[in-house]
Amino acid sequence: MIQSVAIIGAGNVGLYLFAAFKNKGIKCCLFSRRACAQVEALSNFNGDFDLCLICVPDDSIADLSAQLPICKGIIAHSSGTVSLDALAKKHPFRAIFYPPMSLRPDAQTPIEKITFCLEAKDPQSLVQLEEFCSHNQILSARLNSEDRASLHLAAVVSHNFSNYLYHLSHLILKDKNLSLELLKPLLEEQVKQIDTQDPAERQTGPAQRKDFATLQKHISLLPDANSKTIYKLISNAILGDNEEKL
Repeated sequence: MIQSVAIIGAGNVGLYLFAAFKNKGIKCCLFSRRACAQVEALSNFNGDFDLCLICVPDDSIADLSAQLPICKGIIAHSSGTVSLDALAKKHPFRAIFYPPMSLRPDAQTPIEKITFCLEAKDPQSLVQLEEFCSHNQILSARLNSEDRASLHLAAVVSHNFSNYLYHLSHLILKDKNLSLELLKPLLEEQVKQIDTQDPAERQTGPAQRKDFATLQKHISLLPDANSKTIYKLISNAILGDNEEKL
């Protein structure tokens, strides 16, 4: 049974998980190369934990896991794209504990709302991770590396890309001294409808209507070549393969 947890990495994910686990009463230590209040020096990590979560940038996972002392319990990373094989083979129990969520220390989303994607080299470790999640009212799902990579791609397209479009919308409105607040009811309704309909069935707008006059007007209003290109690419994708393009 997992009773003690070490989190290695005091970035956004590590800090969020540390606070969330502590709030649930889980015995948890946070380690980083730079020690400070509530953060222990990585040099003090001895591997004597039931679960060690590596929460560092993707390109650092393999090297860090190789440098760590052998973990007596499960060692897992939190990446959406890095393979399970990136964890050093000297650790007997290797796994993945991936939250498909953009996490920050001040995130408002409670950990109970996040489904953690689990994968492990051995069945026993996978069961232990599931029991740990269930015991602490944390949602979990078994995903292999291929499915996890697809989920991460979908997260980037739906979250990171849409956030950039929100930024572009903000610039368009800011130029006219208008607030993005004006669009919040529209955006909130869009998110609500995801639960009930295929997004393709809810597609609206000038490209869906083949309103080329409005499309051209929008392009003329956009502030730079980059934003015009983005608008054209997305509009052309909505228009479809057999339709006139911008």
